[in-house]
Amino acid sequence: MNQSHLMLYKAGITRRQATGVLAIFALLVLGSAFVPFARAQASVVATVTVGASPGAIAYDSAKGELFVTNFDSDTVSVISDQTNTVSANVSVGKGPDGVAYDPSIGEIFVSNTRAANGSDISTVSVISDSTNKVIATIAIPDYVDGVAGIVYDSAKDEMFVITGSSADVSVISDRTNQIIENQEVDFNAQYAAYDSSKGELFLSGYAQGSVYVMSDSTYESVANVAIGSGTFGIGYDPVKGEIFVADQHSNTVSVVSDSTNAVIANVTVGSDPFDVAYDSAKGDVFVADSGSNTVSVISDDNDSVVATVNVGTSPNGVGMAYDSGKGELFITNAGGFLSTTPGNVTVISDGSAPTSSTSSPVTSSTAVGVTSSPASTSTSSSPSYSSASSTTSSSGGSLLISWSYVGMVAINAAVFIMVGGFVATKRRNARRGDGPYPYRCGT
Repeated sequence: MNQSHLMLYKAGITRRQATGVLAIFALLVLGSAFVPFARAQASVVATVTVGASPGAIAYDSAKGELFVTNFDSDTVSVISDQTNTVSANVSVGKGPDGVAYDPSIGEIFVSNTRAANGSDISTVSVISDSTNKVIATIAIPDYVDGVAGIVYDSAKDEMFVITGSSADVSVISDRTNQIIENQEVDFNAQYAAYDSSKGELFLSGYAQGSVYVMSDSTYESVANVAIGSGTFGIGYDPVKGEIFVADQHSNTVSVVSDSTNAVIANVTVGSDPFDVAYDSAKGDVFVADSGSNTVSVISDDNDSVVATVNVGTSPNGVGMAYDSGKGELFITNAGGFLSTTPGNVTVISDGSAPTSSTSSPVTSSTAVGVTSSPASTSTSSSPSYSSASSTTSSSGGSLLISWSYVGMVAINAAVFIMVGGFVATKRRNARRGDGPYPYRCGT
């Protein structure tokens, strides 16, 4: 009788019983290996004060800076993502609404909604990210209070300016700062996202009830995808080739496949979803819920809300900006337009990178207009809907434990308690001499 057999003999456990216990233990260990231990939860790490009625926001990956349009201040605030403080305020045109970053030349393009001095000419301001100064102003004729969003086409080095109620799209070459195309789209668009894999632009506008798809080679319409009646912000998921569109009337986010130009999922989120942004590090989609002052976090693995983050008043970031260098999302909180009161930008950590230890406030997001970084700006998914499993407050971080993991831990604990009780009973019975037949070699 070897040592292990002797131990079992003393405990009064037969070989068959021992084999059963070991099999159960092996299954538990193997099963636990397939369960994710925890999911880092999004949490607010800073708030930054900017100008009045902050709206659109763009991330400059080369400089580690965020550019925020302040609609009622006629300025753009520049935020350092290292300190979460405003490092500069740049005066631009009247009513800056949209902003986009051009990584090929290190410039920021800002669409100014209001025509200057009562003229019929709106403008686009071009800012150098090396000097934080306006280096060019491009006239967009005949669009009084009409210019809205702006988006960068990385394949053609062009800026597409969405002219809102004028139902036109102006195309600007970033090499000459000249308009090279004016395309009538017969679609009142305010927001846009660029699909780099298809060379297409997806346009959305409030109360349009659809998403307009435009080719960047012909500037012609490719498709018109029916959504809800309250379409707002829009974003592109380059990994899954999907477009995410916020619908305020139904409090949902519609997921559109860029291969079929059809809606493949609808995800219920918070009240009055205003905009969406894609987190390239986590594969999550962040949704600004302006009516509930929250941000919903959607997993693009299963199109379900996995967390809800409390933020400031009226998060309205059309084109919220994701900072891939810091693993943070910047979203603007306007608190209302036509105001002289400074707004702010909420900074949310997605848990993919260490958060900054600075306590200085930070703010960012995107308002009326859309931003597009060179490679990523959106979300994706396949059909399936579910509700949020956790809500975070505006301070500190935490872990979002999956319910499947909690269930597995509970089952493991229960089984180990049962096994422990079984072994203890066997030992007690063996000492009394009234247990089962003792273990014998060859049994």
